[in-house]
Amino acid sequence: DLDAVIPVSESAVRLLSAHRDAAPAGVRVVLPSARVVEICTAKEAMFDLCESIGVPVATRRLAVDRDTLKAAVEAIG
Repeated sequence: DLDAVIPVSESAVRLLSAHRDAAPAGVRVVLPSARVVEICTAKEAMFDLCESIGVPVATRRLAVDRDTLKAAVEAIG
């Protein structure tokens, strides 16, 4: 008998979070809310959350090409 599923990798967490309602009756999928999973697995969302509650985070810039990478390196040092 299976009572619960406890995912231990990010890929398993994402997969089970997306399909948590498909678990058979009586089987508990041990996960936080879908919103918490989304925040914790999206780097920028996690940085934003940390900043909003006063947790220090590393300086960062989004680089999408060579020019923005160069500008990010110059800005951050």
